[in-house]
Amino acid sequence: MDYLQALEYIHGAKKFPKTGLERFEHFLELIGNPHKKLKFVHVAGTNGKGSVCAMLSSVLSQAGYKTGLFISPFIVRFNERISINQNNIPDETLARLCEYIVPFNRQNAQDGYGELAEFEINTAIAFLYFLEEKCDIVILETGMGGRLDATNVQDPLMSVITLIDFDHMAILGNTIEKIAFEKCGIIKNNTPVVLYPLQSEDAFSVVKKISEQRNSPLFTADISSLSDCTSGKDGSDFIYKGKSYRINMPGKHQIYNAITAIEVLEKINGFETSYNVIKCGLEKAYFPARLEKLSDNPPVYFDGAHNISGANMLFENITSIFPEKEIILVLGVLSEKGIGMFEKLIKHARTVITVSPDSYRAMSSEDALRDTLKFNKNAKSFKIVSDGLIYAEKEANRFKNPLIIATGSLYLASDVKNYYSCK
Repeated sequence: MDYLQALEYIHGAKKFPKTGLERFEHFLELIGNPHKKLKFVHVAGTNGKGSVCAMLSSVLSQAGYKTGLFISPFIVRFNERISINQNNIPDETLARLCEYIVPFNRQNAQDGYGELAEFEINTAIAFLYFLEEKCDIVILETGMGGRLDATNVQDPLMSVITLIDFDHMAILGNTIEKIAFEKCGIIKNNTPVVLYPLQSEDAFSVVKKISEQRNSPLFTADISSLSDCTSGKDGSDFIYKGKSYRINMPGKHQIYNAITAIEVLEKINGFETSYNVIKCGLEKAYFPARLEKLSDNPPVYFDGAHNISGANMLFENITSIFPEKEIILVLGVLSEKGIGMFEKLIKHARTVITVSPDSYRAMSSEDALRDTLKFNKNAKSFKIVSDGLIYAEKEANRFKNPLIIATGSLYLASDVKNYYSCK
């Protein structure tokens, strides 16, 4: 099996509903339970979990620990899902491990459990790779929810829950309490929990209750110990507990993600990190598609905002970091999400260009345009993302102080980033 055949096998797997972990647990037994021989920090949440994972991975790598990182989704290449010390899994290794699991996957079906879903295959390959490479620790991001997520088969050193908000309601529930309950599925008995500091009362009460039921110490980053915050287009500086830090991820919400990561690093047992290591690791941390600059002339940023809280954060960041800019918005969304959550940003933009993300779930650019026109009459649609970006650049020439923002779905990221990397 070569790399392309491995990807075909992975992407050809079914997308099973989250009905339980039995199928995946039985499969893991067949391959020797690699997850039971690794140490994990498990991260769930609606927004920010990828950034927190990247920060933790960067700091622990800086401290000299061999650190695995499992995230989803990927932005440009599949291999981004699985990395060690910021180096993605090699193509040949991915293909070899994928080929290795095929007969076990068939055996799983013959045993009556069924073949693995796509995300389960991804997780299994990651476990095998991290064990093979003798990782000291693995930062493990949930795919969706937590309670029934394939990553929730291990007992972590610590559980981390980032911002809880509305997303994937058809699967996770239509109230904050229900969504929080699913996220809290990663909380294990007698295992510390670190919680992102800015939570709704409803979300916090659920996390607090479940932590108490499971005798799991609950820690939250201390907002009162945060001061001197300055955020700009190239990142943020802040002081936390009397010590200064810098992150190169724009947006004030990334400061809250950073102090969440600091709390994890201060509380986790067996993995010591000094202030200088944390400071350096946070500054080096990088996570793509989060208000990521792609071009200077004209200025272009991509942000993977794809839910209500993400859209609101993006609007707040744009209006605070780029208050004088004339916004050209390139918007591509999934059909089940729609464009409603971007109403404020659409109204704020000088021009809106709707495109179709690369997904079978995409809302067509024409349908997105129809809904966009309710909020902004200066709008146009393009089926092909690159055509929309070409038009956006032409529009930028009309304005004195333009800024192109591409957003709406992470499924846009690959096309947008590839367009600017080839220029």
